[in-house]
Amino acid sequence: MQSAGDVIQVTVDGSRIYGPMVMLERDNDGLRGFGPAGIVDLRKDGNALRGIVGTDPTELYLEPLCEGGFTMRGLFSGDLSRIDVRADRVTGQLGRCQYNLRRYPTELGVAYNGRRVCSPTFSQPATITLGPTIASLEPTDRAAIITILLGR
Repeated sequence: MQSAGDVIQVTVDGSRIYGPMVMLERDNDGLRGFGPAGIVDLRKDGNALRGIVGTDPTELYLEPLCEGGFTMRGLFSGDLSRIDVRADRVTGQLGRCQYNLRRYPTELGVAYNGRRVCSPTFSQPATITLGPTIASLEPTDRAAIITILLGR
């Protein structure tokens, strides 16, 4: 994830997801550790992610979309959220920020580029690139990682 001077880079190595600002462990129950927003304790419950991101509750429900994407809706870190992750775009609100990202070609995997708006006076370019390892995860695991990378 890249936005203005903010870069969050992670590596997926088996059950570990790590980088300079991220240290997460993924298992059958969910994702635990820390990310840019603070403590992460997300548990998978069917098509839902429940737990804590930062200091506030998170309860996101995944709804599959016909073209292989999904919608996440509910609470993220205490804020109402709804974000669509589709093959050609990522749009909606996650936490305090709204995203309007469109897919563009890259050799690194699936990449989306556009704008992130976190207040009426704060808008900046944003890019999220999902390497083949992340893009190939089951939707709930992919949603959890996207949530951690985008969530503010």
